[in-house]
Amino acid sequence: MDNEFGKFIKPGNLIRLTSSNPVFKGDLGYVGAVFDDAFDFDEVTNAYEHFSNISDPAILKTHRVNLSDVKDLTL
Repeated sequence: MDNEFGKFIKPGNLIRLTSSNPVFKGDLGYVGAVFDDAFDFDEVTNAYEHFSNISDPAILKTHRVNLSDVKDLTL
């Protein structure tokens, strides 16, 4: 994967994603499967419970995101 976000798109990485399709605005989730021009974004739907002191297991909803739709991605 040769692009500006390639260093972040590794399975299991926790990322903050902003994209146009599907629309995400700084949402937290995990990188799932990685493809040449896309990756699976496992959106954490219970972010407060998962990332707080409660530490519940993550409830994930998987979305396929094309790299061309990524506007910003950080660890």
